[in-house]
Amino acid sequence: GTHNPNEPSRNPKEPKEKEPTVLVERFASDAYTVPDCPYLEIVKAYAEELPSLPQVEILSEPRKAHMRSRWRDVCGGEKYTKAEGLDWFRWYFAHCRESDFLMGKTGGKNGRVWRADFEWLLLPSNFAKAVEGRYHHREVA
Repeated sequence: GTHNPNEPSRNPKEPKEKEPTVLVERFASDAYTVPDCPYLEIVKAYAEELPSLPQVEILSEPRKAHMRSRWRDVCGGEKYTKAEGLDWFRWYFAHCRESDFLMGKTGGKNGRVWRADFEWLLLPSNFAKAVEGRYHHREVA
């Protein structure tokens, strides 16, 4: 192949891709890392904001996985600190308290009343709908 005299010759032993590492180093000071998920503090916020819903007795791995995922979604999206993330989850649980449906106040089928619980509120599709207020009754204009 013809060598372009304007390009510096490359040592074949050096890795080709230099630029990505340079970019990473240059922006390392601006890098954001999601804080570790504070499981117990999230459970505590749930208990304090939603005492009438079924409470968390066992912090199982599946529950921790749901918590971690929602924590990463929320904090990563907004670049929240741990304190800001916890404030957001406290807001979320308080927001859920405003929904008669989630609180089991809308009456149930066959006399059985359904209420949301911790795990249900953290499942991805339910979480998104609850945040958006889709389970909250709106006044019809």
